[in-house]
Amino acid sequence: MNKLKMQLDNRETGFTIIEIMVALAIGALLIGGIIQVFISFKQTEKVAGALSRIQESSRLVNDIFMSDSRHIGFVGCLDPHEAGTGVSVIYKDAPPYITNFRDNSLNGWDITAHSWGDAAKIDLGDIDNDANKNAILHSDVFRAQFLSQTSIPLNSDMSSKSDDIELSNNIFGLKDGSIASVGSCDFIDVFKVSGVVAGSPVTISHGDSTNTSTELGVAYSSEDLVRIFLSNTYFVGKSGRKNNSGDEIFALYRRDVNGDIEEIVEGVENMQILYGQEIAVDNNTSNNTIRYVNASDTDIKWEDVTVIKIALLLASSDRVLTTDDTSTYQLLDRTITQATTPLAYPNDRRLRRVVNMNINIRNRRVVK
Repeated sequence: MNKLKMQLDNRETGFTIIEIMVALAIGALLIGGIIQVFISFKQTEKVAGALSRIQESSRLVNDIFMSDSRHIGFVGCLDPHEAGTGVSVIYKDAPPYITNFRDNSLNGWDITAHSWGDAAKIDLGDIDNDANKNAILHSDVFRAQFLSQTSIPLNSDMSSKSDDIELSNNIFGLKDGSIASVGSCDFIDVFKVSGVVAGSPVTISHGDSTNTSTELGVAYSSEDLVRIFLSNTYFVGKSGRKNNSGDEIFALYRRDVNGDIEEIVEGVENMQILYGQEIAVDNNTSNNTIRYVNASDTDIKWEDVTVIKIALLLASSDRVLTTDDTSTYQLLDRTITQATTPLAYPNDRRLRRVVNMNINIRNRRVVK
């Protein structure tokens, strides 16, 4: 009987309070470790996602800048060194940067104060104040001008210089007020469209209501081409949006020849540019030297710039770091920190990276 009672007592024995406490402590440690791993994973995922978006933005802006910058001064098959005499601008009241197309196919500005965009000279007065989608201070602005690579051949020969231009299509979406060109490998006219009649063919007018004359330089043939005139100005501005932490979001913008502004890439906080002016030392172009200067350099010769160096400071839209960003960023010859300098960046926990581009401009050859 006593033996049976002892066996029953042994079966009823449970965990002691100490064993339960040890088990709970071990469980808490395991759960805490799992939570810590989960938090660390989520933080890594946030940083990786932000870095991926910055890399995608850098590829996009690189493609855009490469395409535009390499075609600065492009005038079709016309020798670019004859663009000063081979291109006639009959667009009435055209601003100087269009009239003198060759010398102004590239221009840049160092923005140290607002009201820099004199509308009478450079037609950028609409982006030179402190509003959203306007150029911010202490970030550079540059403009690239060229004729489009895409072209439309004339549908038929012009019988006279004042004839309307007939095209098989209107893929450019030309309309009243559009700036276009028509030309050959010898001569090009830049004009403002005064009327478009849809049909087959499409009829493009170049009347004296928008141009200095109804006559083009020559009567063009069906072997000649119509292109659109492109004038793209790039700058960094405030988007008017803020992230969940209330931080201002900046972006890279593009302004076209009609003054229309579009956001290109979100998260660009600053842009710095150096222009490589090629200097001829003799008649052998291989002996030329390059000097890099800012847009504010009074000795810069824009028509002799053959290389552009661009540096962008890109930031994630949201705060993804665990501590404030206190890094120092070098954008070409400019240093950007959190310190109270003109080139300071916001005091926050956003991820930032510098993107550098080195672009050779085609269509230019500097000779002595």
